[in-house]
Amino acid sequence: MSSLRPTLTVVGRRLEPEHHRLRDMLTRVAQPFEWIEEGTPESDAALAERGLADAELPVVIDRDEQVTGATVERLVEEWSLTAPPARTAYDLAVVGAGPAGLAAAVYAASDGLSTLVIERDVPGGQASHTSSIENFFGFPGGIGGAELARLAGRQAEGFGAELVFLRGVTGSELQPGAFRIRLEGDYEIEAPVVVAAPGMVWRKSSNASATLPRSTSRRASA
Repeated sequence: MSSLRPTLTVVGRRLEPEHHRLRDMLTRVAQPFEWIEEGTPESDAALAERGLADAELPVVIDRDEQVTGATVERLVEEWSLTAPPARTAYDLAVVGAGPAGLAAAVYAASDGLSTLVIERDVPGGQASHTSSIENFFGFPGGIGGAELARLAGRQAEGFGAELVFLRGVTGSELQPGAFRIRLEGDYEIEAPVVVAAPGMVWRKSSNASATLPRSTSRRASA
């Protein structure tokens, strides 16, 4: 997991869908940032100071560097968050980097198993959307979901686990003695044991009169 940067400055439009998606990603990876709404005196000053008055928005300012026309994909590339698996075989593969998947990775790696965590999104799963989790053991005062995921990822990496984000599983098959798992980007790995902890995704009901979202479980192919 990439180390947190000092507080970023992000200039954009709050109601633009892609700008909101960028803010959501930064929040979910626990990256501190200051949002400045485009068209305000503060945004004009921040952009003019760096010669970016006519730059494509959103603009992400990281100390002496800036990314114009920033998207989630561009930042992920800039921050090297999509590195592929370093090996082709592991003792354990964990599909999903929510609290359950990260916990499995911590315990497996701490016992000396070569461990790979695969996550098609950013770490944390649904927990990364939660501002405070009060029922997770070890944090009697509660902890933010994004911060919990960041700390768990660091702990897993500290024991030697490898975390691969923003690369989903595209297929799998059972080989003699191991599962073969295909990842986005045409990568393949093998592991004799696979823990499927993909969590869930939320979707709106097809019933136009419904006002509440409905959850559906994601099935792992492994």
